[in-house]
Amino acid sequence: MRFSQKPLCITHHYSIFNESGDYFAETFTKTNKVCLVNLREAGNSEGMKEPYQLSLLESVFDLEAIREALGYEQWGFAGHSTGGMLGVLYGIYFSNHLTFNLIVGAAAREYMTFSKDCIYNEAHPHFERMQDEK
Repeated sequence: MRFSQKPLCITHHYSIFNESGDYFAETFTKTNKVCLVNLREAGNSEGMKEPYQLSLLESVFDLEAIREALGYEQWGFAGHSTGGMLGVLYGIYFSNHLTFNLIVGAAAREYMTFSKDCIYNEAHPHFERMQDEK
């Protein structure tokens, strides 16, 4: 049962979304129209012309341009890890364009060097699948 088809933006500052999906995003597909966004230099998105274009704040400006181009007056935002850091800035600068802002695990920590449970650690059982750009 779909409760709402309100748009929800999900992105990550450096991850690539592809046809293998995204576990975080999948949790919202029954309640929202999920828009997975590859930011600059990720997937087939536009590349940078100047280094500042890869900054967190510039990424928020890019998200706003995408929201406007899709014709949404507002949308929700959900981000984890670095995507959560984007959510903090998004909420500061454009809270009037957000119906909600869900931020998960945005505190930085040095986990990938020691935890085989981290998808970015080569010892993770699904590391190759999670890094596959196909």
